[in-house]
Amino acid sequence: MEDLMLCLKENKHNYTLLEGSVLKINSFHKMIALILSHGSQEVYLNKRLKIQLSRMAKEIERLLVNDKYDLIHCHDPIAGYVANLARKKLNINIPIVETIHGPMAYETKMMVGREIDQSQYLTRLLQIEKEAFINSDHLIAVDTGQANIAINDFSINKNKITIMFNSVSCETIDSIVKDPPLTKVEKPYLLVPRRLVEKTGVRIAIEALAKIGSDTKVNLVIAGDGPLKNKLMQLTKDLKLEVQVIFLGSIDRKEVLRLGKEALAVVVPSIPSCGVIEATSIAVIEAMACGTVAIASNIGGLAELIENNKTGLLVPHSDPVALGKAVSVIFEDQDMRNKICRQGREYVLKNLDTPIWYSKVKQIYEKVCLDNKPLK
Repeated sequence: MEDLMLCLKENKHNYTLLEGSVLKINSFHKMIALILSHGSQEVYLNKRLKIQLSRMAKEIERLLVNDKYDLIHCHDPIAGYVANLARKKLNINIPIVETIHGPMAYETKMMVGREIDQSQYLTRLLQIEKEAFINSDHLIAVDTGQANIAINDFSINKNKITIMFNSVSCETIDSIVKDPPLTKVEKPYLLVPRRLVEKTGVRIAIEALAKIGSDTKVNLVIAGDGPLKNKLMQLTKDLKLEVQVIFLGSIDRKEVLRLGKEALAVVVPSIPSCGVIEATSIAVIEAMACGTVAIASNIGGLAELIENNKTGLLVPHSDPVALGKAVSVIFEDQDMRNKICRQGREYVLKNLDTPIWYSKVKQIYEKVCLDNKPLK
């Protein structure tokens, strides 16, 4: 998002960013919603969603009334859904572009722990997601998997979808990683920049460390927080890896990048969970841009992003033995490691650097703009 705003600014385009923090429900309203729900999670989630939709609708309507915009670009289905309602209510003929980063209802199902057909809240989210996709003028899917979900689960015409991987600004990353990390970790180490939830597979990385032979002495740095922290720390203790595994918690993105630059490899051991499969990972792209080997599960957008043994390493998901072997390979074969680092970096520069990505986004903007006048 920051990169898109920077590109728009550099190209002399005005924009307004409607952030989630602007629409955040304060503690008082959350408490009222909880009281009115009588302790029912289902009722509470529905009431909170209703408040969220109402606030977003008012804010989008205010913006559309007070300013003239050429288009709306949404990055989640709720925003896309509300934007469509707003343009209909105000009778404004403005195109909407929606980027699909992941399946909202399916990911929420994973967090709520219920099936969609057993939850009014999840059913409502699924309907919102479908209407957002149907009513958008164009969809950008961050990988083939997200496009297929839109086509197969929501009956979206494939001609309405452009598959476009996420991007990073190599120039910005280079300016950040020129300085060493402030966090002192004994080298060599593996970096796992992941939230501590089931689908990110951090458990697999810890188990893989236990499978690596004594000849491959590496540390494991985990940058992220989440509900599984205590379980993962206990696993580390059970495997007698307390000295080698370092939990940093949530840290600044710049520090994550600097740690990634110095790492033996950045590991993204994602696993399928509740029907959710990892899309194109920013963590992988950033590792490649830093000139660091990315080791990732051979699933979803990760498998599309990495060419195995060329721009990174792919391993079967949920397989700590295979992951451990991949780590040993790059530890022992410096020539191979250097080759992958170089080729991964070159791939990002040629295909996923922000200016290249923005030129593709700009083409979509021009296509959907009602007057068909090219952006200068």
